[in-house]
Amino acid sequence: MTKDVEEEEIKFILEKYRHVATIGFSKDPTKPSHYVPKFLMEHGYEVIPVNPTANEI
Repeated sequence: MTKDVEEEEIKFILEKYRHVATIGFSKDPTKPSHYVPKFLMEHGYEVIPVNPTANEI
C-alpha cells in the first residue's frame, strides 16, 4: 500500500465515522493515548475510552 492510498483511506474513515473507541486510553496527558482522543473529542468525535485498569478516565 502506498502512502497516498493510506492517507486517502484514513481520510475516508475519519470523515465517515464519528464514533471512536480508544483502547488503552491514558490519564497521562503526555501520552498519545491521551492527547489523540482528546484532539478527536475537540473536533466533534464521540470517543469511548477503554482502559480496564482505570476506574475513572
